[in-house]
Amino acid sequence: MSQFMRLCAILSFVLISSEVWGGESGQPAAEAPAVATDAPLHRAVDSYYSPNLRANLFAEWMYIIDRYGRQHTFWGVRIVGMDPDSPLKGLPGVRLGDVVTRLDGIPIARGMYRRGGNRYFEVPQAEGHYARTEVRWIRSGTHEVLIDRIFIDRGQPNGTGGPNDPVTP
Repeated sequence: MSQFMRLCAILSFVLISSEVWGGESGQPAAEAPAVATDAPLHRAVDSYYSPNLRANLFAEWMYIIDRYGRQHTFWGVRIVGMDPDSPLKGLPGVRLGDVVTRLDGIPIARGMYRRGGNRYFEVPQAEGHYARTEVRWIRSGTHEVLIDRIFIDRGQPNGTGGPNDPVTP
């Protein structure tokens, strides 16, 4: 990955973090109750609202370092807001800032595009899953990839899944 791309990714993260977390202090801004209440943060960051996941998502080019020190780059969507009934709240310990990389094994970036003058990407992959759905995600500030399941209620019968039924452990 070129140094320019790394710089762009880091700068994007810093800009988003400083707006969401209150600038240089690294602590949530006192005047930002959205962090404490999980209210949508799309006022601070333009983002895609997923009616299916009932969450605001911001697509970013990112990287993680594996345990062997190798860097892996990928597209992910950062959770910048969640409705109180968001299925993403089914992920254990999910917080604003965490990143979703795949749903049912399919990269979240598949089919992503910008519409008109939007400064953010539309994420149609977020709309194509229902019922038991496997989510590959990364906690903000870590490099550990987690895999969990959520239930997306779109009026579909229990026991059915998205494009790929998740494997049973």
